[in-house]
Order: sequence, then C-alpha cells, then structure tokens
Amino acid sequence: MQKKFTVDTRDAIERLWGRRIVSKFPMYADFWESFIGYRRWNKQLPLKWYLYKYPSSITKVEKRKIKDKIEQIFMSHYSIFLELAGANHHLKKMKQSLKVKNNKQKIFLHWEAFNCFFQHLQNIGYQVFRLWRLLGELESGKAMNARNSLLIYLGRVRKKYLYLQFDKFFNRDNGQVSVIRNNIVHFSSRSFAWWEPGIGFTIPYKSKGNINWSWQQSRKPRVRQSTIKFSEGMLENIYNIVNSIHKEYINFYSDFLHRNKILIKY
Repeated sequence: MQKKFTVDTRDAIERLWGRRIVSKFPMYADFWESFIGYRRWNKQLPLKWYLYKYPSSITKVEKRKIKDKIEQIFMSHYSIFLELAGANHHLKKMKQSLKVKNNKQKIFLHWEAFNCFFQHLQNIGYQVFRLWRLLGELESGKAMNARNSLLIYLGRVRKKYLYLQFDKFFNRDNGQVSVIRNNIVHFSSRSFAWWEPGIGFTIPYKSKGNINWSWQQSRKPRVRQSTIKFSEGMLENIYNIVNSIHKEYINFYSDFLHRNKILIKY
C-alpha cells in the first residue's frame, strides 16, 4: 500500500517538521509517497524504502549502479528537507534573540542565527543541483555537471525560466543567498546592520558582495528592512522555486522508471 508522508514517515525530524514544511513544499511529500515510502525489514535496518523491481533485461552490474544512484537521490531529497528544517529553526532563533536584554549577547545570537539561516539556504541550492546531476548520471551513465543538468532538463520542457529564477538565488558569484550571507554577516554586520527600536536589526534592501567596510560606512542606504522580514521573504521565495523545480523532477524521474520498466511495489 502506498504510504502517506505526514502519517507514515518514521523519521524523527520529518515527523517533527513534516506538516509545516510540506504545507509550503508539497512536492517533497509527493516524491516521498510515490518513490520512497517505507517497508518493514526484518534484518539489520528497521526500515527500508519501497521495493524496486527490475526487468530481467537489466544486468546485475547495471542494476547495482542504478540502485546506487537512486539511493543517492533519496539522500539529497531528504537533505533538502533537513536544510529547510534548519532554516526554520534558526529563523525562530533570530526572532528570540531580539528579546535578549544583554546587548552583546543579543548582537551575537542574532547574527549567529542569521548566518546559520543563510548557510542552510545555501545548502539547499547545493542539494537541488546535486539531485539533477544524479538524474543526469542515472540516465546517461556518465559524469554530469550539476548546473548543466538542471538547465538541460528544464530546457526540454521549455521551463528555462525556472533555472533563471533558481540561479538568481544560488549563483556562486552573485546569487542573493551567498551575497547576503557573505556580505552582511561576515563583512558588514558591524557597519551595515543597524538596531532600530520597534523594528529590530535592519539591513539594506539591496546589497553587493566584496565591499570594504570603509566604503559601506561612507554610504549608508536609506531604504532598509528588518532582518526578520527579509529572511521570511527569502525563505518563502525559495520554497516556491524549489517546489516548482521538484515538480518537474518528479516527472523526469517517473519517466526514467517507466522507460526502463522499473516497477515499485507499494
């Protein structure tokens, strides 16, 4: 019988965060329910995912390679969930830090949580790219470039715009996630992050990377926003784009199984 994610998962972290995360990222649950699930196992491991049945035309060597890639796909899929859980946790810590009375502790706790929040977001980008690389390698049998794989697949269904939206956040050089984390947290919290009564810590609405402190201090932007609202908006945008891309991933992964006559026993 096909399992239902929020009811049947046996993973502690998925049970803790599942309902909150899949309310924003429903394709995570769709993938889990369609392709992972679990079955009882009477050997060393207490749980295993659905049983995959391979046609006799697939050799033992090919089967082993496919099973290895599929397991890695499951691992990256789960890692995205963990990073979203971590981001939500540190967003909560960010909010709690504003209530700390000791000013030094408040500053440290807030920017430590802010840093961890954006680290989790960066890791989400890495795992999404890895998912598409693994799918490309699963189909081609050879090493693939992660970013190229995502672009090629989305190009096949005329949805390159999803890649461009994703790249806006996770481009290595000027993606919003890395720019904010590196510039605001590592280099700028002492000069660009202000405390405003009734609002909390605020940062510039727009930021650039690799800017010296002296330049920042001489050009204080007028348009600012709270770190909390900025982080909430960033997380919401990433939920949306990752969910949209994951929907396409489900279609391609399902198509691979169908073309290779690999069946799933629920």
